[in-house]
Amino acid sequence: MDEYVLDGSALLAFLNGEPGGSQVASILASDDVLIAISAINLGEVFYIILRHRSEAIAEEVVARTLRSPNVEVVEPTWNRVKTAARLKVAGGLSYADCFAAALAQERDATLVTGDSEFRSLERKGDLKVLWLSPATA
Repeated sequence: MDEYVLDGSALLAFLNGEPGGSQVASILASDDVLIAISAINLGEVFYIILRHRSEAIAEEVVARTLRSPNVEVVEPTWNRVKTAARLKVAGGLSYADCFAAALAQERDATLVTGDSEFRSLERKGDLKVLWLSPATA
């Protein structure tokens, strides 16, 4: 069974109907995949919606995400925190993005993103990426 990790940009593309959002919708609608999102990345999405819209909308988005039967919100473990810190030291990623990359690496899952900052990890073979349009690999 395929496993995907959504970063914050992927979830926001889906929620906001942005380019690439339909790709995320297809993954979310699939019954034969596992989908994970780091609690750190879900918190980032909560923050962005809270900042731009309202707390009520941010709470509803999180609740809807948590109700999705094939989405697992994954809490950070100490080992994942250390991996994220190592990725951050290597440069090029926000701290929140480091948690998405660390989770994808840990689970040997494909990271779903439209954020080009992950390109260097993909090029080095450290990360499998499904690029949301209009990004290209």
